[in-house]
Amino acid sequence: MQLVYVDTSVPNAYFDTRWPERMRVTRTWWRRVRPNLRLAVSDAVVEEIVRAPARRRKAMLRLVADFEILDVSASAKDLAAGYIAAGILPRSSFNDAVHIAVATVHRADYLLTWNIRHMASAARRARVRGYNESKGLSSPELVTPEELRGNQEPA
Repeated sequence: MQLVYVDTSVPNAYFDTRWPERMRVTRTWWRRVRPNLRLAVSDAVVEEIVRAPARRRKAMLRLVADFEILDVSASAKDLAAGYIAAGILPRSSFNDAVHIAVATVHRADYLLTWNIRHMASAARRARVRGYNESKGLSSPELVTPEELRGNQEPA
């Protein structure tokens, strides 16, 4: 079964009424696609969720309660720092770099995110893939719930 690392933006979108279409897509994905995958978050995702307002925090923690929790290892932190040093992500996006690094180190097939600007853009995907290849690492596919459909293939 394919491993999908889920970043904080996805459980957040499940409840975010400011983006009704994104919320609808996320909820549909959760119902139809999620049951067929091995899902994981990291300690970094849990820490981000814990900083959410109390009502949202409880709901998001319930959503990911049965997910595997992947360790943010020293090698993941080093890899994240490498993404920043290489200019793949801005310094202000270190947490995003950590999500990509954890998914990479744990050999996830996909990193599921709604963060298109810092993770799921075509340019960012290519830069992450190139950097990881230069380090002898495979890369997770950085995808949105819209892209990761029921057949577990990007749209």
